[in-house]
Amino acid sequence: TTNICSFNAKGLGSKQKREQIFACLKAQDYSICLLQETHLKQSNEHIWRSEWGGEAFLVEIARRKRALEFLSIISFLKY
Repeated sequence: TTNICSFNAKGLGSKQKREQIFACLKAQDYSICLLQETHLKQSNEHIWRSEWGGEAFLVEIARRKRALEFLSIISFLKY
């Protein structure tokens, strides 16, 4: 069975917030987790990937230069 979670993170810039959300997601039985509006940059991918501790993919969909906001989707795979 494949279980998919979709969640609007409303920003994951705070390490404390990432830790809380990642712990909550890991506690569930999801095969794939999709996080929208993470506001994370690919340049920091190594940080949040190591915090997740598994496979993770960042897809940057839109970027508003003026507000420096990132609409991105992170897919976390749980094996």
